[in-house]
Amino acid sequence: MFADYAVDAILRKEASSALLYSLMVLGMLDQIARLKDIGLRVAPGRIADE
Repeated sequence: MFADYAVDAILRKEASSALLYSLMVLGMLDQIARLKDIGLRVAPGRIADE
C-alpha cells in the first residue's frame, strides 16, 4: 500500500512525499524482519525469557 504511494509520488516528482512513504515501507520491512528474527530465536511453545 505505502509502496504504491511512494511510486506515485516519485512519478509525480514529489520528493518529500516519496521520501515519507519510502521510509514508511522500510520501517514496515524492518518490523517484519525483527518479528521473524524473534520467532526464529524462540522455539515454539517456549517462553523467550527462559
